[in-house]
Amino acid sequence: MRRAEAGRRAVARTLLLAALAAAGADAARAAPPQEAPEAGYAALRTGAYDDAKRLLERRVKDAPDDHRARRALAEAFVLTGDYRRAREVLEAAPDPVPAANALGEVLLLLGERDAAADRFREAVRAGAADALTAEVNLAETLFLAGEVEESMRRFHRFIDVYNAAGGRLGASDLVAVGRAVRFLGRRDPALFRDALKAFDEAAAAAPDWHEPHLRAGALFLEKYASPEAKEEFQKVLDVNPRHPDALLGMARALAFDQAPGVDALLERALEVNPHHVGARTTRALRLLTAGRLDEARRDVERALEVAPDAPDALAALAAVSFVAGDDGGFRLARARALEVAPRHAGLDIAVARVAERTRRYAEAAERAEAAAALDPEAWEAWGLLGMNLLRLGAIEEGRAHLERAFAGDPYNPWFKNTLDLLDTFEGFETVPSEHFRFFLPAHEAELLATYLVPLAEEAYARLRARYGVEPQTPLRAELYARHADFSVRTLGEAGLGALGVSFLGSTPPAALGFWAGLGQLAAALLAALKGTLAALFALLGLPALGV
Repeated sequence: MRRAEAGRRAVARTLLLAALAAAGADAARAAPPQEAPEAGYAALRTGAYDDAKRLLERRVKDAPDDHRARRALAEAFVLTGDYRRAREVLEAAPDPVPAANALGEVLLLLGERDAAADRFREAVRAGAADALTAEVNLAETLFLAGEVEESMRRFHRFIDVYNAAGGRLGASDLVAVGRAVRFLGRRDPALFRDALKAFDEAAAAAPDWHEPHLRAGALFLEKYASPEAKEEFQKVLDVNPRHPDALLGMARALAFDQAPGVDALLERALEVNPHHVGARTTRALRLLTAGRLDEARRDVERALEVAPDAPDALAALAAVSFVAGDDGGFRLARARALEVAPRHAGLDIAVARVAERTRRYAEAAERAEAAAALDPEAWEAWGLLGMNLLRLGAIEEGRAHLERAFAGDPYNPWFKNTLDLLDTFEGFETVPSEHFRFFLPAHEAELLATYLVPLAEEAYARLRARYGVEPQTPLRAELYARHADFSVRTLGEAGLGALGVSFLGSTPPAALGFWAGLGQLAAALLAALKGTLAALFALLGLPALGV
């Protein structure tokens, strides 16, 4: 009954939103000429993009110097993926200064970064109304181009701007401040809260503007707060259910939670804007980890058609090449990305994630190390390196990298959970055998080893003979008294629905059966051991063993 009722409510809500959008469109079509700009802005805000274009084109034709209408018209084209038409609208402005920043943003979408930077500089030099937005756009562009210290210097200036304003900044300037402070959070994580404060103040100053909510949602998600991220994206979708950036943000938040509905949201975003590089690459990476290589490649190719040098698209291309075993294609994509962004770690991080999800832990560690070498402040890279070295048995080295990652990103729950678990390793003892090194709770190690060693060695011999594999030994085998600890060791969080797992590095396909068998062996050993010891202890009248 509850599910049925919830379904009826969802349908009713969808119909209501559709009715409101239709009513807004009807009102826009009926608006007299003098009201056309305001009706156009309303249509743009609610997702009636065709009406927004028609009304705003009329206004721009009648009043070429109406810079707000011109920028809004360009935004309508951007949101629906017609970036070249948006460029034409802005380039046609009688006075180029008020359109310079918006034109730079469109050029970025087309991958023309040098030309975009020139437009941002033009807006800053001329003291345009959106000069602060142009300044943060320029700083972000310089950051991506590898001029990290210059960009950070520019970002720091925004703290002084905010403090000197005494609460008098407008919404667009507050968003610019929040964006700048978010970058400063790389070196001072406490500043992420200040970035959110700036976005919240911008939302309060301009309740009808979607941008502050989109920025806040992205930052929440970046800091692993998916419930708060979804709230921010939903605020936009409640008003405009066709906003492609909000749809993408919500899809990413659901993917973070491993919740259903991700693919439907990505499809909706691409229906509105077929050229949305973020939506294309997000879907491509999802298809890739699901083993749908050809479909992933098609999405990447379409993203590259829009912006051939977009870092996200090149990262997805590198990931596709990696999974396909195309080393030459991977190296070419990486070289192209480094020409555009010499110190940008995003490509190697993306490939490391794909390698991790496809259980190629040695390759994941290799790519994470490459990412950290490019950008020593890419904390996710250090964390990926640490987590995957732990999976490969390099405990102390992995711990050192994880500690570095957590110092730079103390919000990451996987880093914290894993470091907390590593702190308990002082209470474990290593018991060697011919082919294994058993890592066991110290107070139970001797008793457990009595049963584990012969069972594991027998299984090792049978699996090696069956699959014709000679794995590098000794193999590290860990046994945990608490399932939550086993889950954290495996995933970085509790909740794994398994009893045993095996990690492998770079392994030929013929050896996969051996490792799968070893993982199944771990679960079977644990189950058998629990049953045997429980019966033995009950027979002896002893308290149960905490296995």
